[in-house]
Amino acid sequence: MFVFSISFINKGAILLMNIIHSTQDYENKFWELEPPNDENFKSTTDYLAFAEHFRSFPEGLTILLQKSGYSGEDTIKSKTQFLYNKFQRISYEIHKRTIQKWFSGKTRPNYRQEDRERIFALCFALNLSIQDINWFFSHVVFDRSFNCRCSNEAIYYYCFLNDLSYSHASKLIDEFKAFSPTHPLSKITKTTSTKSIMNDIRDISCDEELMEYLSNNTYNFSLNNQTARNYINKLLDRIKGKNSDKQVIKSIKSGMRNPQLKEQIQQCGYVIQEYIKFYMDNNSFINIDISSINFMLSIILNPISNKTPFSKNKNLVKAIQLNFPNKQKFSQILSSTKNPGSPSYDSIRKILILLYFYSYWFSNQYCDLANREKDFDAYDTYVDQTNDLLESCGFDELYYGNPYDWLFLYASRADIPLDTFRGILDTCLKYTN
Repeated sequence: MFVFSISFINKGAILLMNIIHSTQDYENKFWELEPPNDENFKSTTDYLAFAEHFRSFPEGLTILLQKSGYSGEDTIKSKTQFLYNKFQRISYEIHKRTIQKWFSGKTRPNYRQEDRERIFALCFALNLSIQDINWFFSHVVFDRSFNCRCSNEAIYYYCFLNDLSYSHASKLIDEFKAFSPTHPLSKITKTTSTKSIMNDIRDISCDEELMEYLSNNTYNFSLNNQTARNYINKLLDRIKGKNSDKQVIKSIKSGMRNPQLKEQIQQCGYVIQEYIKFYMDNNSFINIDISSINFMLSIILNPISNKTPFSKNKNLVKAIQLNFPNKQKFSQILSSTKNPGSPSYDSIRKILILLYFYSYWFSNQYCDLANREKDFDAYDTYVDQTNDLLESCGFDELYYGNPYDWLFLYASRADIPLDTFRGILDTCLKYTN
């Protein structure tokens, strides 16, 4: 039976009494918590269940208003009216009740393209700087700020850089829609990185130059998250079961042993190596497609359960539950290359984090046992490498104030992160089913 860790709960109570504003605050509070162990999985689950431990959308939106000069009463009614008036001034249609629900916490913008459009309108309404926009998306919305492979958002980026209005941005969007059919063929057919596109837009000095640039790069605006997809495929090649692995399992099932078997097992996908180890120890291989995404996820998340964690826990912060990696999310990412609205940034980023977490700690736990105890910097290396991966894909680094990121960061503090991660998920299942 799992028991509560008194020191963990006491420190959690301290967090409930403090509103955390800065990134450094979140990181400091993270390191004040005792490391995970077999006795505090339940208290970890409870910690994740309290939204107060993480910045809520109403709190983040309130901070944004204060950054924009709001000095009125800290009431839903007052803040709603202030923001509604700001929307009115840029002639953006929005129901006052929608804003009221944002401040009450009943709803928040989702990861759909229409919600992103609304958030950008909000940024125009508050006349935000690029820095504040990046902060709001990254630390409150938990979404990418500017996806400049989307022509609309490339135009928004140009307008914010040049202090142009929402109406001006809307005019440019309409012009490009009318302009682009007359220039159907892109002059550039080589894939350009999103970072390069953003750098190019920074150098554009007038509307005409922007229109010409967008037209010449229509090929690049038909692509989305290509770098991230390439990394996901590379990680899957390393992790997922392959058809060739089936023969190895078949040999083991039949009792065949040969001098090359150990080497053959080491060439299998990581989940197959774990599967072989677990089921050889328990003598209980099962009939299942070991090359499927479902099988891979069942091993990564919980080798002895095929249930989806968090799915029934209504109390856990939604930032973890929403877009939690599953077969459908993988299917969207691996099959969709031209629709910038699907899959979402959040889906792809969460899959990257899950796969790299598993790959890194599997290697650390099984492939390098001789050096594991000597590697005192394994946690820092994991964080640095994950951040490098995310940044190369145009995504935000791991953030201690993001509940999903927090889960992987916290598990990585344990002696055996994979077992700890699964223990936390298993506890979620036991206490929510």
